[in-house]
Amino acid sequence: MSKPTPLKSLIDDTGYKTALSRLSELQRDRDVAQRKCEEIRGQISRLSAVAAKGDELDRRAASLIAGDGGTAATLAQLREELATTQDHARVIERAIQLQQGALEKLRRDVSLEICRQISPQYREIARRIGLAYRELIAAVVAEQQFRIDLQNRWVDHDALVSPVPPGFANAGDVNSAPSRFLLRLVEQHYFSIDDLPAPLKPYVPGPQPAPTIPTKARSQAARQFFG
Repeated sequence: MSKPTPLKSLIDDTGYKTALSRLSELQRDRDVAQRKCEEIRGQISRLSAVAAKGDELDRRAASLIAGDGGTAATLAQLREELATTQDHARVIERAIQLQQGALEKLRRDVSLEICRQISPQYREIARRIGLAYRELIAAVVAEQQFRIDLQNRWVDHDALVSPVPPGFANAGDVNSAPSRFLLRLVEQHYFSIDDLPAPLKPYVPGPQPAPTIPTKARSQAARQFFG
């Protein structure tokens, strides 16, 4: 087995880390802009209430409470400031959307490169699964043949509890799910054709659809599956 390639994180990629940091900055800027909008709305609400009473002293006091140092900010000025801040907030929100899209694309690209680098290591794991699967199929076929031999000798074999896993009852059939699994391993380049049991080799997917074995020949194929 080759030396394992150290697994990387997305954060290990400088470009992704920088893009993620920029997204966080934009989100903080958006929060600041939204808070400012709320503050201005509060100022407008207070000054509008005072203006309705026509009390200049109260209006200036309300302006002081709002943090304007007692200056006589007009409602028109506040509304203009609110519109400007809201527009800025919309620009930031759009920038966040664009940055999120760019970050997602970068995540896919970096992930693809990481997977490319570790593919030999993963292939070894996948082959271990495939080889174990193949051995399990061979054992199931042997168990089935053992029962057939007992049955041909008129032996009641009900006392033998079957250890066959669910879904493997017809494992010797080249059209079964276990057999198709082995064929997929070849298609995904985890297995070579030589890794397959002989009866499966003609059914490796190619440019043309793989043939389907006739029903009458299935029992015979099962008997010779690992012969």
